[in-house]
Amino acid sequence: MNNTIRKKILDAVTATDNQSPFISPTQLADALSVADFAVLPPVENYKKLLPEERLDLQLLCEEITQKETPCYVGSSVDDIVAYVVNHVHPGDVLLVMSNGGFGGIHNKLLIGLAQ
Repeated sequence: MNNTIRKKILDAVTATDNQSPFISPTQLADALSVADFAVLPPVENYKKLLPEERLDLQLLCEEITQKETPCYVGSSVDDIVAYVVNHVHPGDVLLVMSNGGFGGIHNKLLIGLAQ
């Protein structure tokens, strides 16, 4: 891999990730810590979950940061787009992981990056 290409991971965390039998929050932090930075969006339907079922994004972000990867918890899609647009450089590669439309983030990123 060309070391001049910086990796960026933008992760869409779902409300059920804290309950997943497939990946724990620690494993999620390990996976995201290989990026140049990680961005976590707010969890949808957060208030519909019991407190013990909720993924603690601040704690997850702290765990990622302890692994020497900058992490940011966005408050909205527009907030995330603004953050990413201000932290990428020409030649960077963005990976957007989502199990849905993610508030139109793909198109919003393309528009933001073109400006």
